[in-house]
Amino acid sequence: MTTLHLKASSDTSGNPRRLYAAYVMGDLVAVYDEGYQGTGAMQKPIHRAAYQGTALNITVHQYYELLKLAK
Repeated sequence: MTTLHLKASSDTSGNPRRLYAAYVMGDLVAVYDEGYQGTGAMQKPIHRAAYQGTALNITVHQYYELLKLAK
């Protein structure tokens, strides 16, 4: 399992657009909108445990596409 921190640019009000995405064998299994919670946004402890601090920049479009998958 791998958990990545994916960061898009903030919105016009300065609110963060960041999320955590958990993958198993390359398949997306969970997406958590970070908001202002940090790693606490990840509701499953196993996903927090898999997070190694890896952060990647993504586009705003990618951010919204991943949020759609979370629902």
